[in-house]
Amino acid sequence: MTLAAAAVAPDVILKDIGHLRERLAAKWPGRPVKIAVTEYGAVFDGATSSTINSVAGALLTTDLLGKLAVHPDVLMAHHWSLLGNGEFGAISNQGALRPMAHVMSALAPFFQGERRSATVSTTATVTTSAAAGFIQSGLSAPALTTMVSRQGNVFSVLLINKSAAPAAVRIQSNTAATLSAVRCRALAATDPLRSLVTGWSTCSIDSPVIAVAPYSLQFVDMDLLLPAASSTNSVTSASSSAPSSTPILSVTKPVSGAKINSSKLNIAYSISAATTVARVALQVDNGSILRTSNKTSATINNVARGSHTLRVWMENGVGQTVGNQVSIPFRTCNLYGC
Repeated sequence: MTLAAAAVAPDVILKDIGHLRERLAAKWPGRPVKIAVTEYGAVFDGATSSTINSVAGALLTTDLLGKLAVHPDVLMAHHWSLLGNGEFGAISNQGALRPMAHVMSALAPFFQGERRSATVSTTATVTTSAAAGFIQSGLSAPALTTMVSRQGNVFSVLLINKSAAPAAVRIQSNTAATLSAVRCRALAATDPLRSLVTGWSTCSIDSPVIAVAPYSLQFVDMDLLLPAASSTNSVTSASSSAPSSTPILSVTKPVSGAKINSSKLNIAYSISAATTVARVALQVDNGSILRTSNKTSATINNVARGSHTLRVWMENGVGQTVGNQVSIPFRTCNLYGC
């Protein structure tokens, strides 16, 4: 596989998964089916090549993980493999962290936090000039992709540059807040297939522009200060109108993996520091969103038999998501099974 093929491979894999969804829907109409990616990994020029755990391999797998994560019907995705196993392990037999291990650790905030929508305005693309494996010639993908996540007042931005050209990125947010601090780290190599990389390096930031090196991953953490509601200079007014601490949502029912012997799903939850929370939003799989002002419980009716994922999050008075989001897998059963 070439570098260009690695750049377009995640989109090709998602397209293949889309075809699988169509076949499953035709086989079992109306039945939600979860998809498990039991193995994934980058192989460029053979199963014994060190290019498997190169920066280029980390670029491919990180891009793929980010794109899989936004699909609620993807139950799991297993990287092959974690430890040793020749060149495949994210960690070597001697305990050395390879690029994929660094990336998997850095991705934690994106899957633990609240995913935010993000778009990249760029005309730069990467195009395959020849077929490589199952990747056809003439396929194109954006040279730069991104993911954004929020935990409290910290916004984390992942930038993936899949091309041989550097990029200058200006991050713009529609959040009314002041930037108080920026931290940036990069995983890059002179030769993304061959150079040995043992850890992160410091990014170059010329605020508000971030320089993204060719064939690199960059993680940017931004601390944001929320503005006071009052525009006066009164210390008392500023203090009293300052935002409360970030609300935290906890779901106590159903528990993860629960089997519900009914089509009625009863949900119990609690919220701490709930002063900014106007309503709670609940959704099963890709179904309709139930919004309620009840901050302790809710009920979703007519849940079909089978495996599902419940998502619960909080919104303020203008419909913006606040605090954390909770996802809980469960199964609904009846006389015919689960």
